[in-house]
Amino acid sequence: MPRRISSSKLDRVKLCLHNNEATSTIAAETGVSDPTVRRLKATLKPNYIRPKGGRPKYTQNLRTNALRLKLRSGALKSISDVCSYLKSIGCSMSKWQAKRLMNELGFKATLKKSKPFLSDQHQKNRLKWCKTHQNWTVDDWKKVIFSDETKINIFGPDSNPYTWKEDGAYG
Repeated sequence: MPRRISSSKLDRVKLCLHNNEATSTIAAETGVSDPTVRRLKATLKPNYIRPKGGRPKYTQNLRTNALRLKLRSGALKSISDVCSYLKSIGCSMSKWQAKRLMNELGFKATLKKSKPFLSDQHQKNRLKWCKTHQNWTVDDWKKVIFSDETKINIFGPDSNPYTWKEDGAYG
């Protein structure tokens, strides 16, 4: 038949659990077995998540919030921009660390969508052209020669085709 724990020992175990001490330490200090301490912990703190150990983060919350705002506004467009911004506020890090930080903040590298700039005047001219050619027949269109003036790059793209977008952001 199991032994009962005295109320003073039980109170001591509860106090140690409240202070987030390790179960093995509590068992050694109070003289209660380790499985009993774990069982008490499971009943007293069912949703307990052990604090993560390790070295604290290099960047602080204020810095990451400022970085998130700059990324959302579009002021920082590349990893190099992020590194130079962090260096200017006194937090220098490598490109790999900056990339990892941006992923932790919820930003992903996505390809930029290339779209032609259309001003209001361009849109009006296009609409006017469409209205004038609206009633053309197939024979009229056969007389038109279509040419495609596409620029072809031989040695890679002219600019960086990637941008940083927040997860779930449109575009």
